[in-house]
Amino acid sequence: MAEENSAQQPLSVDMPFEKALEELEQIVARMEQERLPVETLIKAFEQGSRLAVHCRKKLDDLEQRIEILSRKEDGSADWQPF
Repeated sequence: MAEENSAQQPLSVDMPFEKALEELEQIVARMEQERLPVETLIKAFEQGSRLAVHCRKKLDDLEQRIEILSRKEDGSADWQPF
């Protein structure tokens, strides 16, 4: 099965957040809907955990890059980290 093989492969650091999230959602749906052998569930859980960590890292990285434009009391603009 292609899904089982992909569960054993390491994640690429270049994998976009959206793709990782989509794969994670598919794993969760499959685990919820199907009666799977324990070994398959464990592999799916492990892959899901890797995807969740990957998504969290991507979000943390993006959060560090976001700045907020706020107004000072004198009316001038100021960029501040999120």
